[in-house]
Amino acid sequence: MTSVFLYIPNLIGYGRLILLLLAWILWEWPGLCIVCYACAAILDAVDGWAARRFNQSSAFGAWLDVVIDNLARSMLWSGIFSWGWMVSALEWCVFSITHMSGPEWKTDFDAAPHFVKMVMAKGFKQPAGVLAMAGSHAFPIVHYGVQRQVLLPLMPVIRVAWASLIVGRVLCGAVEIWCVYNYIRRLAAQSKTA
Repeated sequence: MTSVFLYIPNLIGYGRLILLLLAWILWEWPGLCIVCYACAAILDAVDGWAARRFNQSSAFGAWLDVVIDNLARSMLWSGIFSWGWMVSALEWCVFSITHMSGPEWKTDFDAAPHFVKMVMAKGFKQPAGVLAMAGSHAFPIVHYGVQRQVLLPLMPVIRVAWASLIVGRVLCGAVEIWCVYNYIRRLAAQSKTA
């Protein structure tokens, strides 16, 4: 039996980590940094496919995938804005909350506001969810490319997409803030009953 650490999707995850390390090393060379980051992002889709294809889904692999996603965005947020650490901290707080809640976190939104339900519907596979995830994952790298003037030749095309990514990231941030609020509210209610 293969060790979970050697599952194909997890090996792909380790490759993503190496690509992100290269992206960080190449930060001052934005074209190369974006290529490394984009390859790591593409492999994010491949590792999920590999987990299903080879029946190698695991709790460790699910955890590793989200940790790598958060590390990638943390690198970008911290580099593109002086306040980027706050976005990164919010993402890590939500990761902590959802990880402690187990897989049920994706379905426990009965008391959530309508906009949260819209984002979470069918595992982010409805328009609001796709917009929020695109904003979360794509906005920081697109902004880095624009900020570093690598993507300026594409600005006429990027302008509308960039605006959509900003809206998506704000929507995602609102959902993340609600998740933290809801978790704190639950903790406070547990404290009252204890």
